[in-house]
Amino acid sequence: KTWFLDRSKRPHRITRRVSDSFERLVMRIHAKLKGKANPLGFYGAEAIYNELTDLGIRPLHSIRTIHRILSRHQLLTRKRRDRSRKGPILPCPTARRQNDVHQLDFIVGHYLASRHPVVILNRKDMATGLVCGTEGPDRRVQRVLAFLQRDWQRHGLPRFLQMDNDMSLTGGRMHGRSLGQLVRFCLACRVIPVFTPERRPASNALVERYNGLWQEKVWQRYRFRTLGQLWARSQAFQGAYNAYLKKRLSRQGKSALFVARLRYLPKTIRLIHPLPLCRGQIWFIRRVDEEGCIQVLNESLGLSKRYAHEFVRVVVRTGPQRLSIYWRTSERGKFKRIAHRTYKLREKARTPIF
Repeated sequence: KTWFLDRSKRPHRITRRVSDSFERLVMRIHAKLKGKANPLGFYGAEAIYNELTDLGIRPLHSIRTIHRILSRHQLLTRKRRDRSRKGPILPCPTARRQNDVHQLDFIVGHYLASRHPVVILNRKDMATGLVCGTEGPDRRVQRVLAFLQRDWQRHGLPRFLQMDNDMSLTGGRMHGRSLGQLVRFCLACRVIPVFTPERRPASNALVERYNGLWQEKVWQRYRFRTLGQLWARSQAFQGAYNAYLKKRLSRQGKSALFVARLRYLPKTIRLIHPLPLCRGQIWFIRRVDEEGCIQVLNESLGLSKRYAHEFVRVVVRTGPQRLSIYWRTSERGKFKRIAHRTYKLREKARTPIF
C-alpha cells in the first residue's frame, strides 16, 4: 500500500492493485493445496500465504487480500464460525502459557475398511493449540498411559490434564472413592487431573473442535485398511497442523506463550501395576442438581439448595485426605470455599514418584 500526502488534505491511502500474475499464482497454489498430497488439507487464505512465504515470493500481499481473491472466484466454501461464548463460565483451570492445561478426549465409533474398530485419542494444549494423538483398537487405560508417557517425555508435563468422565479415565463406576490408574499416574507425575461436568462435551471445547477437524481432514479424505495406514496419515497431519499453528503464533507476536524450560518425564521410567497413590490434588467440575447434590467418585455429596444449577469446583487433596468445594458468583469473582471436610480414601498417599 502506498501513502500520498497532500498539504491541503489529510493523508489518504491508495490500495495497490493485485497483478494478474499474482492472482493466477494464488489459484494454482489453491488447487495444489486442495489435493490429497497435502497432509494438512488446508487451502484457505492463510494456508496459501504460508505456501507463498515458503516459496520466497516477493512482494507478498496480505492474507486479507488473498481472501478477497478467493472470494471473487467463489472458492470460499466455509463460513466463519460464530465464536461468541454461550452458556455459563465453568470453573476450569485457565491456560496462559504452554503446558499449563492439556485437554484429552476420545473419538469412537469408527471402523477401518477391514471392519476392525478404531479408537482415536487426541490431546490439545489450551494456550498454544499444539496437538498430539494416537490410534488403537480400543480405549483401555493401558493404551492411554502409554500414550501419555510418550507424550510427556517428548513434549513435557502439563500442570493440569483436563478430560471427561469416561470410565477408562476415571477408573470405573462400581466402587466409591476408588481412584483409577490414570489418576494415580497423574499424581505420580505431579500433574493435576481435572474432570469436566458429566454429559457436557462443550467443557472440552478446544479438543472437541480439533476432533471434528481431524475427522474432516484425515478420516474423511482417505480410506484406511490397516491401523498403520491411519497412524501414518494422522502423524503427518499432526506435524503439518502444529507447524501451521507455530507460524500463526509467530506472525501474531505470541511467541511468549512458549516456555523456555519445560518439565519432562524421565525416559527411564517403568510403569508398575497397580500404581501407588501419591500426594496431590484431583479436581472435579460439577453442576449442583436441584436437590443441592453433586456426584464425586461414585458418591453423592450434599450441598445447600441455594447452589442449585450452579457449577462448583471440587478439590480432593490425597495427602491430608480432605475435600474442599469452591464456588464463585461471577466469571471475574473470587472463589469462595463453601465446604471443607475430611475425605478418607482407601489408602494413604506417598510422595510423588517423578
